[in-house]
Amino acid sequence: MDLGLTQSAELRMEQRLSQQMLHSLDLLQETNIQLEQRISRELLENPFLETDDSPADHEPEDEKEPHAEDHGELDLSEDSAEVPYALEEGLQYSDDGDGGISQEEQQEKREYWHSLQTYESSLEEHLRTQLREKSVSQKIWPLMEFILGSLDERGYLQIPTEEICAISGFSLEMVQDGIALLQSLEPAGVGARDLQECLLLQLARTHGTDSVEYQIVDSYWQYFEKLQLPRLARELALSIEEVTRAKEVIASLDPKPGMQYSLSDSDEYAPPPDLRVIKHNGRWKSVLNDSFLPDLRISEQYSDQLRYRSDEKSVKKFLREKRGSAQWLIMAVEQRKRSMLKVMDAIVAHQNGFFDQGDENALRPLTLKDIAQEVELHPSTVSRVTNNKFVETPYGVYELKYFFVASMGGGTEVANIRIQNLVRDLIAEEDRKKPLSDQKIANLLKERGVEAARRTVAKYRDKLGIPTARLRKEHA
Repeated sequence: MDLGLTQSAELRMEQRLSQQMLHSLDLLQETNIQLEQRISRELLENPFLETDDSPADHEPEDEKEPHAEDHGELDLSEDSAEVPYALEEGLQYSDDGDGGISQEEQQEKREYWHSLQTYESSLEEHLRTQLREKSVSQKIWPLMEFILGSLDERGYLQIPTEEICAISGFSLEMVQDGIALLQSLEPAGVGARDLQECLLLQLARTHGTDSVEYQIVDSYWQYFEKLQLPRLARELALSIEEVTRAKEVIASLDPKPGMQYSLSDSDEYAPPPDLRVIKHNGRWKSVLNDSFLPDLRISEQYSDQLRYRSDEKSVKKFLREKRGSAQWLIMAVEQRKRSMLKVMDAIVAHQNGFFDQGDENALRPLTLKDIAQEVELHPSTVSRVTNNKFVETPYGVYELKYFFVASMGGGTEVANIRIQNLVRDLIAEEDRKKPLSDQKIANLLKERGVEAARRTVAKYRDKLGIPTARLRKEHA
């Protein structure tokens, strides 16, 4: 597989990305729990990094060495990496949403989360680990990170190939190769654009592309969807028994391969939401739900060692690198907070109707590009900020991606998510002995004031992983 690793003009964006920038992109899309684990590792490995409740000989305020956030720029060695392009400049940040919380309460929260069993690896982490094992070139990591961030909880790729090219700046050939690389990973079916492709990816591995099952899904999908077994038998010159066996194989495949890694579906572990939206003085306000994360600072003790020791150059170089790493982490964490709050505030402003009413029908069409323009960040940055992040609202906990809904044409704009939910609800309430056809669902939607063609209903039913009416039918 050629991933375009030769030098070319198409790689100009990747070539500006240092190792530290790549770490910044990882940090930006981490959940609070993942960030806490990263900070815990850094506290163990970096002597310059300590928490505000760490024992230290406190100096008078005017004699203290400034923290990283007090510097106009970080005091790194001359060969240090640039500030991450995905994080906006500036470090001023305040959060009065949890003001007044005591250190004892913070410690209790930290101990509580540490006492929980380590959470199940997310789909992104699972895929990222496989990419590292394949020794994927750092030059294409930004592309792969963007693609991973575009997967939904089923493991389906939600952004069209052309849009990935437009946003990421990579060529169509490289994006296609990146998607092919993703689809070669486990679980089989990940990276599919729809149910049909998901099944084909699984069948290619388990039964081969020459198998009857693969031919049915690939070339006769319209007949398989309607369970037209006699027609399939005629087309393939097979007996009904052979086609039936093939149908059973296909039905045994996983239509949502990513769900096994979904944190939100775990009964044993429910990650705390990363943000909260509260009513403050009559207005909606976004606050970070990170009070259990430690406040970081630079160790004065080790700063003194760097300032006064006259050891060999290798020792001083090590100390400079560790101090630079600690300063960078403090800066990156603060900028992550700012980015998350800016994005959440913009979402709340656009979806104010939902937060006022708690009704999903009040959701307005909204895209990543809309928010990116509002907060002056790159759409890929907004994608990372919102990916696998959850917000607590007065109406429940929602994934941030819940608030991004495309628009439907045809008179009035109707959020896609509304149609999906209506389709799901109608099917959930149907008589399984007489399941609703796609056309019947379209008719019922029209009665509710929502115009949707039969093929539109079929598309959203597929997206929800719901089989056709014939496959849903229960026989007495």
